[in-house]
Amino acid sequence: MKRTLILLGLALCLLAGALTSFSSAAFTRQKSNPGNTFTAAADFCVGAGTQSITADRDAYVDANSQSTNFGSTATLFVKTKTLLSILDTRDRTLVGFTLPSIPSNCDLTAATLKLNASSATGGRTLVAQRATSSWTEGGVTWNNQPSVTNTNEASTSSGSGTVQWTVTAMVLSMYSGTNNGFLVVDSNENALLSLGSPQQFDSRTQSPSSVRPTLQLTFS
Repeated sequence: MKRTLILLGLALCLLAGALTSFSSAAFTRQKSNPGNTFTAAADFCVGAGTQSITADRDAYVDANSQSTNFGSTATLFVKTKTLLSILDTRDRTLVGFTLPSIPSNCDLTAATLKLNASSATGGRTLVAQRATSSWTEGGVTWNNQPSVTNTNEASTSSGSGTVQWTVTAMVLSMYSGTNNGFLVVDSNENALLSLGSPQQFDSRTQSPSSVRPTLQLTFS
């Protein structure tokens, strides 16, 4: 009987040792887990990149011809008042774009409005604002020009060649609300001593196509 108990105890000790060894080995294999790996996608945004779209409507409005439409002209104007004229010589430019759909799982991370200045008055600050009411290329005049908001407006310096504004916040508002394009105006258009300060921009009817108003959008 005593011998049987000794053998039983020895067997239990051997079994406990085996279980300990097995648990340790199993734990080590689970911890390293070489056969089960997961690689996350580098980017879930489908269609990331930059797109440039051309304006599908543009016009300028003239305070001196308040009921006249200038939607078919090859040149767009931004102008201030002038001390040399009893007339109100202010001009403002409107440009609009059809926005593409935001690619799947992407965000709009940058938006830049670009106009080509064929002639410019130096030292001016030009402001792009978001239009908040509708307008048409063939119908807009000074008298019925759209309302605008100066929230998130963008400013840049005047000059010849490509003039651009960072309009990311405004375009995001267009995506989440209504898209009525932009109004471009001299920041101090009522300054009588500015002598008119004209800026001339190429419209969407100009050639080559590289000088037409564009909106550059970056998605990521």
